[in-house]
Amino acid sequence: MIYKLVCASDDSFSKLYSKDEDEVIIAVDGGYNVLKSNNITVDYYFGDKDSLTECDIVATKQFEYNSIKDDSDFDLVIKFLIDKIKIINVDKIFVYNATGGRLDHYNAILNTIIKYSDYNIYLFDKNNCIYMSDYKNIINKNNYKYISFFSVEDDTVITLKGMKYNIENYNLNVRDNLCLSNEIIDNGIFETNKKVLIYQSK
Repeated sequence: MIYKLVCASDDSFSKLYSKDEDEVIIAVDGGYNVLKSNNITVDYYFGDKDSLTECDIVATKQFEYNSIKDDSDFDLVIKFLIDKIKIINVDKIFVYNATGGRLDHYNAILNTIIKYSDYNIYLFDKNNCIYMSDYKNIINKNNYKYISFFSVEDDTVITLKGMKYNIENYNLNVRDNLCLSNEIIDNGIFETNKKVLIYQSK
């Protein structure tokens, strides 16, 4: 199952969207505006309606929250999927319209992705795909030119092969930018002892 979350920031979803048979469409507050303008049926709506252009929500299920709360709308959606839907490691969560606009909201979403790194959460915009990964993975050469790796924990050891800049057993600590703007030559391989935040960019 692919859960597609559409948020309220700069719209890239309208250009990136392609329908999947096993998709579930989720509007995160003002993301409903984008889905409605594209005539896409909304399965779930989550939000406090503070960024909607209208309040007449049409969705299979609606979850409305008070604007004064401890969790962001995005956090509430992720918790719902984990606790109520009980997504598993074969499910994917695609997030759109979350990387532009207010940087504090973007940073909060990154924190959530890191916190729930056991789940397959991917942020998409027109230039980037952002996600967490760990252990040993093969990343095939694709439409993204650049790939960058950032640690979220100190004492992260990373090895990169099949890339423009290869390294072996490098201690990539938090705030270390050595693995910025690498490129996959053919089939890139990375190994790490801890989860890392990956950016693939055009």
